[in-house]
Amino acid sequence: MNGIKKCRLLRQIRERLCDDNGLFFTEEECQKEHPGCRGTCPACELHLLSLNRMLEEMKQNGERINYDGIKELYAKEIESWRF
Repeated sequence: MNGIKKCRLLRQIRERLCDDNGLFFTEEECQKEHPGCRGTCPACELHLLSLNRMLEEMKQNGERINYDGIKELYAKEIESWRF
């Protein structure tokens, strides 16, 4: 998987996780997508840290975290790979 596809997939996962758990989280389109992209950057890492804090807060409040959407995205991604 190239870096650009990895970046987009990780962003989809973060968005789906927020949607499925009722979290308000916005993320701008990555400005660093280029042929040499590794799939993550400092901006993406900040988004991930912010999301992790929100999920940890949910967990501490005894709320259930819904991962079903992520499982669905992962299954679709795996199906698209050619072995």
